[in-house]
Amino acid sequence: MAGTIEIINLVDNTVTTRGLIAEHGLAFLVRTGEKTILFDTGAGGAIVQNMLSLGLDPREITAIALSHGHDDHTGGLKKICEITGPLPVYAHPDVFMAKYRLREGEEARYIGIPWSRAELETSGAVFHLSRQPVELAEGIVLTG
Repeated sequence: MAGTIEIINLVDNTVTTRGLIAEHGLAFLVRTGEKTILFDTGAGGAIVQNMLSLGLDPREITAIALSHGHDDHTGGLKKICEITGPLPVYAHPDVFMAKYRLREGEEARYIGIPWSRAELETSGAVFHLSRQPVELAEGIVLTG
C-alpha cells in the first residue's frame, strides 16, 4: 500500500498564484515519502522560476518521468538537468522520434523534444527507456 503522495502543479496553461508563469505545457512534482519525481518539464520557460517561486529546490528531484516527446512536455529537461546534475529520466523509447504539427495551409512545424539525446546526456540526463511499465516509487508507475 502506497503512503502519502503529494502532487504540485509547476507548469500549466494558466496560473492563479501571483509570481508564477503560465506557458503552454505541463509539469508536476510528485513527492512520495522516499522520492521526488518531476513528471514532465513544461516548455522550458517557466519551470525553474515557478519552482523557486513556490520555495522548491530543483536539486530535491530524484528522477524525471516524461509522458511523451512533445516540446511542451520536454522543453525544460535540459535546464533542470543542468541544475541538478545526473538524474534518471524515464520515458518510452519513442520519446526522441520526430514529431510535427500539420495544419492545412501551413508548413509542418517541429514540435518534438527540442534537444538531442547527446545534449541531454551531457547535461546530466541518464535515460531509462522502456516500452513496459516501470515502477518509479511505491504506487507510482510509468506505463511505458
